[in-house]
Amino acid sequence: MPDGRLMLADHTNSKLLLLDRGLNLTSELQLPGDPWDVAVAGNSDVVVTLPDVKKLVYVGVATTPRTGRTIDVNRRCYGVAVVGGDIYVSVHDDPGDGTVLVMGRSRTGQEEDRGGRPGPGYIPESLLHCSQCPGYCVCI
Repeated sequence: MPDGRLMLADHTNSKLLLLDRGLNLTSELQLPGDPWDVAVAGNSDVVVTLPDVKKLVYVGVATTPRTGRTIDVNRRCYGVAVVGGDIYVSVHDDPGDGTVLVMGRSRTGQEEDRGGRPGPGYIPESLLHCSQCPGYCVCI
């Protein structure tokens, strides 16, 4: 988080864990599914992927974590990154071809074809997978 706190996805227990700068657990939030990845979406918000229920969940973390709006993705969503106000989410069917879904201010609803390769499990903020590029990478 921008303020030095750390948000962890506890997949096994369907929770988000919030740690302070000293890595002490300060709070936890029960989620409606097992979280896979989490990305900072603003000074006081994160976005979380819930692949089993095919949703993204916004979580406010200004004080105690609380769930906000949810977005139905209609596919299993795994990796997530927020870059320039856009949300990049790796999705795929189980089994099935993967894509990167782009949502946000500039490109709402676009998908990048992955050329039949399985979707990535995580999306580092500086790296996205795309079938248009050598090595299936796009640097942002």
